[in-house]
Amino acid sequence: MIFTKRLLQLNRSLPSVLALAALAAAASAADPNNRFVGRWALTVPGGGAGWLGITAEKGYYDGSILWIAGSVEPVDSVFVFNDALHVTRTRDVQRKDSNGKVVRTQRFTDLITATADGDELKLTIFRPRANGD
Repeated sequence: MIFTKRLLQLNRSLPSVLALAALAAAASAADPNNRFVGRWALTVPGGGAGWLGITAEKGYYDGSILWIAGSVEPVDSVFVFNDALHVTRTRDVQRKDSNGKVVRTQRFTDLITATADGDELKLTIFRPRANGD
């Protein structure tokens, strides 16, 4: 899968744009992981669309995702390891007995790993099936 970083048009004067570019370049030079920060348009297999937003907070990364349909939701964790961005999402799966009573709730973790290639992210998604297969 390939995700393209969307560029936002700024309606500002040239000096403001140059100042912003200089600040962005300085921040990027100080932290090479900042190449993952931003808003990314997603092209999902099967032709669906989505969105991934990664932010750099004070001392940590955060993010949110829209996957095909629904609402933008916060992700559970965002971290950079081995020159790749890792995003996790968790989901609860309820196990029910024959009467429909919940007897166990298990939590499954989806892992999205991204590597940057210019203005694109190349993703690998690991999503365990709820039935364990």
